[in-house]
Amino acid sequence: MTDAELAILSIIAEGPIHGYDVQTVIAERGIRAWAQIGVSSIYYVLEKLERQGLVESTVTQGADDTARRQYRITTAGIGVLQTAIADLIGTPREHADEFELGLANLPTLRPDQVRTALTAYRQELASRLAHARERSAALQAAQAPFTSRLCSATVLPCSKRSWPGSRVSSLPGKRRLRRTNRPPSRQKPAKYRA
Repeated sequence: MTDAELAILSIIAEGPIHGYDVQTVIAERGIRAWAQIGVSSIYYVLEKLERQGLVESTVTQGADDTARRQYRITTAGIGVLQTAIADLIGTPREHADEFELGLANLPTLRPDQVRTALTAYRQELASRLAHARERSAALQAAQAPFTSRLCSATVLPCSKRSWPGSRVSSLPGKRRLRRTNRPPSRQKPAKYRA
């Protein structure tokens, strides 16, 4: 699933919405800053999600007597969305955009799903850190001239590893995460807030 498909599916998961309103939400939240969603591709993605059975649509009459299509997520769409979000926050990647997309949609997951994904994320980072340290030790033992470059490969997983641990321990037992007035996926990025 592409970032654009996931972002649009997560918007629809918040409640029934017209295609034009999806465009408005994308613009209001500044989603284009971290996901490749062109104005002309929104309806293509909506049709694709509908063909895949992840959303369904109904035609409604607008105030000006024009037909408007309203989209809602299906049960299959919710399952795919939850799986995709868990994967985004459970697997470390080169670029943070995917992880941030997953974090923006945490309210979609149950606390146990968040806990499992963040624990997997932390374990993978620990594994990468151990591997980087082994390589560093081997290179230092061989007196390789470029061992200082390996410091960033060691520091980054180390710094990323501490964050999920603190979040996992603060998750509620088996309750669903509480939504605030505006869930994270509805909030505008900090640079767009007044």
